[in-house]
Amino acid sequence: MGLLEYFNFPFGNKEKDDWSERAAKAATYENEVKSQYRNTEYQIIETIFDGEKTEGGLGAPLAYLPDYTALSYRSWKAFTDSDLAQILVKATVNWVIGSGLKLQSEPNEAVIDSEGFDFNRNEFTKQVEDRFRLYARTNSASYSNMDNYNKTQRTAYFNAIVGGDVLCILRVKDGLPNVQLIDGIFVQTPGFDEVEAAKARNNEIIHGVEVNNKGTHVAFYVPKKGGGHTRIEAFGKNTKRPTAFLLYGTEYRIDSVRGLPLLSAVLEKITKLDRYNEAVVAGAEESAKVPWFFEHKEFSTGLNPDLGHVTNMLSDPESQTSESRETVDMTEQGTIIKKTYEKQPINMPIGATIKKLESGMAKDQDVFTTGNFIYISAALETPYEVALMKYVNSFSSSRMASQSYLTILKIKRSLFNDAYNNKFFELFLDLQILTDKIKADGYFSAKNKNDVILLQAYRNARFTGHGVPQADPNREVNAEVTKIANNLSTHEASIERLDGNDFDTTVRKLGKEHELIDEVMPKEEQNTEGAD
Repeated sequence: MGLLEYFNFPFGNKEKDDWSERAAKAATYENEVKSQYRNTEYQIIETIFDGEKTEGGLGAPLAYLPDYTALSYRSWKAFTDSDLAQILVKATVNWVIGSGLKLQSEPNEAVIDSEGFDFNRNEFTKQVEDRFRLYARTNSASYSNMDNYNKTQRTAYFNAIVGGDVLCILRVKDGLPNVQLIDGIFVQTPGFDEVEAAKARNNEIIHGVEVNNKGTHVAFYVPKKGGGHTRIEAFGKNTKRPTAFLLYGTEYRIDSVRGLPLLSAVLEKITKLDRYNEAVVAGAEESAKVPWFFEHKEFSTGLNPDLGHVTNMLSDPESQTSESRETVDMTEQGTIIKKTYEKQPINMPIGATIKKLESGMAKDQDVFTTGNFIYISAALETPYEVALMKYVNSFSSSRMASQSYLTILKIKRSLFNDAYNNKFFELFLDLQILTDKIKADGYFSAKNKNDVILLQAYRNARFTGHGVPQADPNREVNAEVTKIANNLSTHEASIERLDGNDFDTTVRKLGKEHELIDEVMPKEEQNTEGAD
């Protein structure tokens, strides 16, 4: 099977023939078109440009067809036995997800009011956030009842970036949603009967995922313990809500149905770098066992300056002659020598020099490893200073690095929220409004009419996490105060940038604190320094 057929290239036979003929001509045929340059006539040669400027410089083009199973196993192996891989993966998870992203409900009041519904934004927002955050801390949010929802965020993201993808299944129990996570390695293409059944539905199964002619994921196949496969539908038959989906580590091409591990591009380099570090450490250990050696000149007597000390260690020196001390069998007795010189001087024979045994690789290890680690970290969009928690640059460069990384964090969190958090939140909101726990006039009217804009006006939300630490918190706070004073930022945005806290929660807590202070402390005793 050729590449055109493998990728279902949108050419008919005639178009393929025409394309092949044109490509062959373009490579060898000189056009009859003439041109003038400085009064000199020359022919224009028509050829194909495939990125290669010098013939043979790039070699034959390669069309990668990912082996998702092998990539997943290789990535898990790298994470398991490579300290560099663990540093990068754990840093990514800790910064992007942390202990769990927090819901910020942001309904679009203008759109809802324009539909004529009586909507109280403050009351709705408070009910949604309070109820969701409380539920997110319970183990009922996970199918196994072992983890709360905040923990499932970490588990899902961690397994996706290491293994390539994770199958997430949304379920409902006692009127509340929960999520089940299945390692993507178990999403597999089923047997002949299931494949033929999918074809009868005008679908096809690719790497364990059933897709329709639009490319929509219809179902996923997971092996049963007793044999066969379970077909897990991606959407509810009646509600049409998402019930199962794949969370990707990273994606390959548009029509790829499976995800790639985050470490895919650096697997070989990390493995080789890990072997290099292991070899350097092992070499240093062996070198430490032979701390020095003796170099003899051509006129040296050849005596071993260690021999007298060795003899004393092995037996009573008074019972040995000088001759016996020089002929002691080092092969048999060397294994029991465990004492050191304890800073005693050595009497060197004529023409002998003592030298320390050093490894050049050990001296260059830090520079070599750090140099490679910088580019590996950049490939994974994580500053190496953040991954290593090693901050040695100036304030300006550190701030630029932190602000750049904050932008990357926002992008990664947004993608994760769209792929994971928002699906769970929408199911939670549906169930809460359906059971009249949360008041939202017009919500189900919008669902019945499939008014996606009005539905999104109710569902609009963000999941936020902690920002990056500040090199100089005083400067950062003053900058945010200046922005607020000049109407360049809101209090909510500034609080989120500084420490990732929730504005509403912060204001409510401050209000209660002020009330308590006024209640138990006279005004004259309160510290109002710096207040307006």
